[in-house]
Amino acid sequence: MIDEGFSRQSFVIAFSCVLFGCVSTGDDYESAGDPVNARGHECFFESTIRGYDVLDDKNLLVSIANRGFYHVELRRSVDDLDKHWSIRFVSQAGGICNGSHVIVNHGFGRRQQVGLSSIREITPGELDLLLVHYGKQVPVANQTAEPGESYGAEVEVLD
Repeated sequence: MIDEGFSRQSFVIAFSCVLFGCVSTGDDYESAGDPVNARGHECFFESTIRGYDVLDDKNLLVSIANRGFYHVELRRSVDDLDKHWSIRFVSQAGGICNGSHVIVNHGFGRRQQVGLSSIREITPGELDLLLVHYGKQVPVANQTAEPGESYGAEVEVLD
């Protein structure tokens, strides 16, 4: 017969292995195609919004007073999001969180309401990665140097 303590330990070890397999450490670009590791449960107040930049038809970078930047992902794509007249964040109690929504003003009285699927605070290091990922910034390694005198190894021509 199998000892009851042994079977209980085996169950705990197997269960722990399954849970461990579900956890991903990932790198900066791995979390579901997003350059920022998935946290997604953060909030900010509507009154603290200082501006926003459209990253693509589903992602916004929101500037918050005294707190930096937040990456906001919409539940669905909005065609030509960067060409609309305005985007307004709306919530029940002033706090913008998952479940809040934006109203996109297309102009001429046409408006579209879109829910928010995630909100993530962005660190300064993540900000650069996010901008590079969405093509809003050139990666540091790919930037070309200013023309001028370059320093380094010189080539000597031998006769």
